[in-house]
This record gives sequence, C-alpha cells and structure tokens, in this order.
Amino acid sequence: MHTNERKTALVSGANTGVGFQIAKALADNGYTVYFGSRNLKKGEAAVAAIGGLTKALQLDITDNDSIQAAVNVIENEFGYLTVLVNNTAISNAGKPGRTMQEILSAQLASITSINEMKTVWETNVFGNLAITQAFLPWNCSLICHKN
Repeated sequence: MHTNERKTALVSGANTGVGFQIAKALADNGYTVYFGSRNLKKGEAAVAAIGGLTKALQLDITDNDSIQAAVNVIENEFGYLTVLVNNTAISNAGKPGRTMQEILSAQLASITSINEMKTVWETNVFGNLAITQAFLPWNCSLICHKN
C-alpha cells in the first residue's frame, strides 16, 4: 500500500446517484478521485459540483479501448490506484421512454429479450470484471508478490 503517497480512487458511474456520493465521500477524505463516466460532459459536471482533487474520466466499461485509456491516464498521472469502486450497472437495455411497468414486464424470464439480457450482463458482469482485471496487476504487484 502506498502509505506515504496520495490516495487515488476510480469510481465508475460516478456522475450520478450512489457513485456520485461515494466519489464525493472519497474526495472529502483526501483522495484524488477519478469520476468514471460514459459521457465525459456529465462526468465534468459532477466534478465541477464537488471540486477538490477530482477529475472526470471518460469510461465505458463495455469498451476495452476505453478501459485501457483509463488505465493509461491513471498510470501516467499517478502510477497507482488505491481504490477501485465498480459502481457501473444498468437495469435494462430496452427502448428508451418505456414506463416502469413496461420495463418490469419485459424482464419476465418467459418473454425477456435475450439480446437485452446480454447487454445487461455485458455491463453488470463482464464490464465490471474487465475493469477489475485491467487494474488488478497493480494490486497484485503490492499484494501477490510479498515475501
């Protein structure tokens, strides 16, 4: 652990809701916080609302190039990441503008779209695993190789 250095965190999905609150709490506790957001402008607005040692970072966890770009930015600016918060998730991937009842009805196992389910799993499972794996070598160099 980098006890003598600044603490850095990446929070995916940090521009709204729970992710925003987690990122704010980390920033309030002295972390430099990267606000991962698919839409960079929304990430920049969230960072502007908090201030401090916060930075917006375009991050789409379903896009390997976007993940690698995030790794490169943090590696070039700090060389390490203290905390990774996987907050990105979606509840559905259907057509926008549906009512809550339509969304919930469409999620019934007997009628749900396999393509919609694949999109949800791509984000909620495989995307979060991909970002964890991308940053894991840094943690392993600290934890896995101790004598």
